[in-house]
Amino acid sequence: RLIVLFSVFFTQAFIAVLCFIFYFRALSQSSDDFIKMGVMKRCGGFFFKQMPPLLRILVLIQLVQILWLVLDVWVFGALEDSGYQSDCWESKDLRLVSAICLGLWIFQVSLGKCALED
Repeated sequence: RLIVLFSVFFTQAFIAVLCFIFYFRALSQSSDDFIKMGVMKRCGGFFFKQMPPLLRILVLIQLVQILWLVLDVWVFGALEDSGYQSDCWESKDLRLVSAICLGLWIFQVSLGKCALED
């Protein structure tokens, strides 16, 4: 599960960088530039319009993965009666990684909310 979380995180980061590049590319153009558009500009426009919803979906997928990780490590691992995932609680590194992942996800969503407010 950590490898999937890792790959979703870096896919999300790559798409966020692409959105940033597309946004600054569109800022440098005037409305006259969009009268006659070539195939490359149309493809760029398509990706510019489709990337932010995909990014939101990846953030939600990441939320599910992180909550699953936190539940496995902190909730089920802390229960002494439960034999389920008891070794997760034993690993200090896994507890640290799960706490850092949750903190970074909360920070990322907070930055997104701050960017949306005018």
